[in-house]
Amino acid sequence: MRVDETAVVVGLCAFDERCDGTAVELSLCAQVKEDWKYVAMVLDRLFLWIFTLAVLVGSAGIILQAPTLYDERAPIDVRLSEIAYATAKPRPPPPR
Repeated sequence: MRVDETAVVVGLCAFDERCDGTAVELSLCAQVKEDWKYVAMVLDRLFLWIFTLAVLVGSAGIILQAPTLYDERAPIDVRLSEIAYATAKPRPPPPR
């Protein structure tokens, strides 16, 4: 059985407007409002976790696709720099 969403919204608005009656009706209206606040808080927390997970997975996917992570070649500045050979790694100079 499918419920029409607009009918639910109209019914809730009509129910909210009727809340100027007895103490029982006011108490019921307050309870309904608190229930909806709780539902909104739960959904908000759920969407926060979904968003956080999506950001973390997306960031990890982008970072892990960087081609420099899997490049085994020596950097060009280490291969061609005479300063790197003189200061960082005492090796013989590159062949010319």
